[in-house]
Amino acid sequence: MFVSNIPTAISLLTSIPFVVVRKRSYDLEGEVAVHQTTGYSEGELYINGLRKGDRVFLVDDVVSTGGTMTAVIKALQRIETEIVDIMAIIEKGDGREFVEKETGTKVKTLVRANVRNGKVVVEKITAGKDD
Repeated sequence: MFVSNIPTAISLLTSIPFVVVRKRSYDLEGEVAVHQTTGYSEGELYINGLRKGDRVFLVDDVVSTGGTMTAVIKALQRIETEIVDIMAIIEKGDGREFVEKETGTKVKTLVRANVRNGKVVVEKITAGKDD
């Protein structure tokens, strides 16, 4: 869901293409609009290039309120993709729990961090743990 080196690296290592969920419409055939509401914003996102039966590994940089990830997962479910796994690099706030409750899916994270007194505090390294 974000443009960075992480999905590019995963794609290159696995020879599996990646799809970017975008904030702008390209009006392509099969484009799916996703309305997302978070604690920070509200708007439309757009998914192109996915079809029923496609296998998806959803990667996001941060899950904080869970609004965006929940909207994207529900859109992927409407498209009838097979969501193989879901990962957020950073977990902040109660977003992971919200997503899991709203979608019935498990979200894996690498790091749990929050902002306290104006500073980022790493609360837990979650990589490789089942909780």
